[in-house]
Amino acid sequence: RLTNHPILSDHSRYQFSWSLFGFAVASSAYFIAGLFLYRGAFRALFPGVANDWLILLLVLSSGILFYVTNRFMMSHSSEFFAFALAVWAVANLYRARLFAREHWGLVALIGTSSALTILLRPANLNGALLPHVLLVLLWALRLPDGPAHSRRWLVGALGLITVAAVVAYLPVTWIHLRLYDAIYPTVASTY
Repeated sequence: RLTNHPILSDHSRYQFSWSLFGFAVASSAYFIAGLFLYRGAFRALFPGVANDWLILLLVLSSGILFYVTNRFMMSHSSEFFAFALAVWAVANLYRARLFAREHWGLVALIGTSSALTILLRPANLNGALLPHVLLVLLWALRLPDGPAHSRRWLVGALGLITVAAVVAYLPVTWIHLRLYDAIYPTVASTY
């Protein structure tokens, strides 16, 4: 978009081009990577459950296959990946018995997925809050064989996730300023 590439304004001229093929391959790659991340998250949260059936239910109930196969120019598969990244990182952070130094990467991934969600679709603020909501939900449910985290751990983890999301959003702010002349673009300016 910054370079005003003509494929974004006139898709029909590039119907059989390598650029369009690249969009299709990238859409499929993000979708497949998202499937693997969801599978890993479900295995971390629900060991011993038929997780492949959960993945199938997720895919068939969301309608994502239509956008991956027919409307690959839209951001649905990338957004599917960003949500899967957040769910995977939150699931693994929750399963950690202690909050140790090696878990900082998970916090950074959670912040990155929140910023990526807003970058892909600026109106998706609720998607950026998904990691917070999921972590509170997992903490409140106290899954079987799960760690018994204290309230202090939860508040600390939520604080770190929020800081990571704000830090990861700083480059997104710069991108929005370049594209839309605003820190957070309006709906009218993005469409």
